[in-house]
Amino acid sequence: MRRLQQLPRKPRAVRELQVSRVLPLLLLALLQAVAADVPIARDLVYHATPGAEIVLTFKGFSRSGVELSATITSLPQNGQLFQLSQVFSAYGYEPKRDAASIATAPTKVTGSKNRVVFVRSILGGPPLHSKTSKEALIVITTDERLMTSTFDRDNEGWRIVGNGNAARPPTHQPISRGQLLSYYIYGIDAVIHRKSDAASDDAMLWYFSAPDKFLGNQWSAYGGSLDFVLSSAEGSFDQSNLNLFGRGNLVLLECSTCSMNAGITLAMPLSATFSYDGTTTQFRLPLNELAGWAKDPKNVILPWTQPTQCEFVSVLSALTSLRILGDFTRGYETVALDTVSLRHGQGKPLRCYTNSAPCTPRKRLILAQQEDREAEAGIRIASLSLPASASSPSKASASGGGGDAHGAEEGDTVRVFCEDYVGRVLHSAVLSATPRR
Repeated sequence: MRRLQQLPRKPRAVRELQVSRVLPLLLLALLQAVAADVPIARDLVYHATPGAEIVLTFKGFSRSGVELSATITSLPQNGQLFQLSQVFSAYGYEPKRDAASIATAPTKVTGSKNRVVFVRSILGGPPLHSKTSKEALIVITTDERLMTSTFDRDNEGWRIVGNGNAARPPTHQPISRGQLLSYYIYGIDAVIHRKSDAASDDAMLWYFSAPDKFLGNQWSAYGGSLDFVLSSAEGSFDQSNLNLFGRGNLVLLECSTCSMNAGITLAMPLSATFSYDGTTTQFRLPLNELAGWAKDPKNVILPWTQPTQCEFVSVLSALTSLRILGDFTRGYETVALDTVSLRHGQGKPLRCYTNSAPCTPRKRLILAQQEDREAEAGIRIASLSLPASASSPSKASASGGGGDAHGAEEGDTVRVFCEDYVGRVLHSAVLSATPRR
């Protein structure tokens, strides 16, 4: 007969201590197992030329081998993403993509093998209607003149500069001397600064300097003209008595902030074929780079050169000085100025828009030519709602279609938004992988 012997039982405190040691180990092992199976969304690189349509496969990894799904958490800034079409996802037949692009994020990928279609813009830029430009100004005028000084009442803020003197106002003459010269301003060269002898040129020349209303942003004058009338009542304008033998600069346009604040000066030089003889003459100088303007090299040993198109536009967009020559001869003279005007042109060329203002629209609205409303290629202009008076600027509406220019007054300023089709740097989408349920 076997005798059963009851083993002594362990104290309760010892049993609880052993359990408390085992539980953390079990929890740690469980956490390690879970952490080891956290899925990984792989970083991928795809090449997409402008206009290309490519299929992207979002790849992931899981230690347990569980099937993964992909979620798009942000959209690319250069191009569009599409879900696969049902026929391509199941059978590989065209078309590859759905009709509508993915518009919101996060969005779960529905195509087989976690695939989507990426379409890059033809211009390498963002999808149409995806960006809004900075505000742009549209100047409305009753005729071709953007700015005019007729001197009917006073000198309108014009000054005489140079000749070794401080800037001073010209004399206003409220009389008429014919059709071209009526109510004008004039300056007198009473002090002669010769370089060496009686046959030498003036060492210091004087100019008519335009007031603030002709300065600043005059981009709309590009392609237009600068018009003015000159006349002389006193002085000898014989070729032998002209400063620089008649080869000085008739007009100077300056922009002190252009070329990274180095400044740009453009001049319209006089010559044997383009001269002034002291008679009452109306000048019309085209405001474009092909009209004979020359750029100051800021170096006496270098020649003056023809400005580029965008240099000319940049000067007109930030004019700090507009001067018209009054000192033509080596001796005493009196020169009058009348009817100075800036006439509008076709507007800023598309190539001269900078990245800082990628979509300032080129568009003009003239009351006398209300049907002439054209937009630069590649830029969509929103419809315009113009103010009924010039009392305050108005925001343009952003609903497509044509605008209405009725009721606008001369000097009205209208702000307009346009959409930018210019390219941007491609940013890849960020993906997250989660186990498929």
